[in-house]
Amino acid sequence: MSINLDLLKKHHYIFFALLLLLGCKHNSYNEYIPTYFDGVTFVKSPDSLTESHRTNIEKVFLHYKVNFKKENNRIFYKGIIDDETLSNYSTKANDTAWIKSQLLLFEKSK
Repeated sequence: MSINLDLLKKHHYIFFALLLLLGCKHNSYNEYIPTYFDGVTFVKSPDSLTESHRTNIEKVFLHYKVNFKKENNRIFYKGIIDDETLSNYSTKANDTAWIKSQLLLFEKSK
């Protein structure tokens, strides 16, 4: 059984390049765009990023310990968040009852 060393080296280079790319994406910041499930697929809805939503998504991110930053009236989260989770966060940011309940829990924990 003969092993082609050149082919093996090429595969190792490709593997390490992919790891490097994934590692960079995991540590980078991505712009938050409200995401919703329309019954078939996940849809990005930048127009729904109102001032109220922007304030509330910060509270959601703090609750779920999502590392985020604000720049030029935009919000960026660190790492990769799948569309289903983004949809959950976006929905919670629009849910005033959930936001109020979290504020009450925060006040009680002081």
